[in-house]
Amino acid sequence: MKIDEKSLYINHDLCKACGGKCCLYSGCSYSPRDFKGMSLSSLKERLDSGYASIVAQFDVFEHNISYHLCVRSRGLGRDVVDLFSAKNTCTALKQDGCIFPDEMRPHGGLSLVPKENFQCENHYTDKIAYQEWIPYQKVLERLVRLYTKMGSEEKLREDVIQVAYLLAYQHTGVKGERLFWRTDGFSRAERELFDTLNAIIPSYRKEIELGMTQAKNKLLQK
Repeated sequence: MKIDEKSLYINHDLCKACGGKCCLYSGCSYSPRDFKGMSLSSLKERLDSGYASIVAQFDVFEHNISYHLCVRSRGLGRDVVDLFSAKNTCTALKQDGCIFPDEMRPHGGLSLVPKENFQCENHYTDKIAYQEWIPYQKVLERLVRLYTKMGSEEKLREDVIQVAYLLAYQHTGVKGERLFWRTDGFSRAERELFDTLNAIIPSYRKEIELGMTQAKNKLLQK
C-alpha cells in the first residue's frame, strides 16, 4: 500500500547516527493498511519473502488474557509463524540500513518518530496493532494452519513451553529440587518476554510448568 509521504516521520541522518537500535531490538509491526486488499495471497507473498512473520500479540493492557494474530517484521533465525518468542534483530536490517525503501516499510517503522537524544517515540504501538488486526483473524488463522499444520492455539502452547524452557534454562539455578531466577541477567527482550509469561500463567500454567520442569531436569544433569 502506498504511504502518504507527507505523514512520515523520517530522518535518515538521525537513524544513521543511531545505528538502528530499534531494528536491532525488534522488527517493526505491520498494519493491515500495508497490504493490498488484505487477501490471503497478498499476506502470503510478504510472509514467503522471508521478511515477515505471524506473531501473537497478547492483550495485557487490561489484565485479561487473550491474544490476536498480527504480522511483524521477522527476527533473525525465526520462522514464518513465530507466535511467542523473544524479539530480536530484524532480518531487513543490513549494514547500510533497512533494505526496503521508505514507502515499502511496515507501518510500525514509518510511525517511529526519531528524537535527537535517540529516545524515539513509536506512534504505532502494540496495542494499536492488536486492535487493527482484529477483523483479520480468520485469514491469519488459515495461514498458520497452512504453514504449521496446526491451529494457532496449539502452536502457541508449543511456543510457550519452549519459551519457559529457554528462559528457565538460561536464567535459573537449582537449589535442591527448586529453581530460582537470576533475572538481573535478562536482556530487554527477555525481560519483556518474562513479564508476558507471568501475565499469562492463569491460561498457560501447564505449559509453563512443563517448560520449567524440562529446564530443571536439564540443569540437574550438568
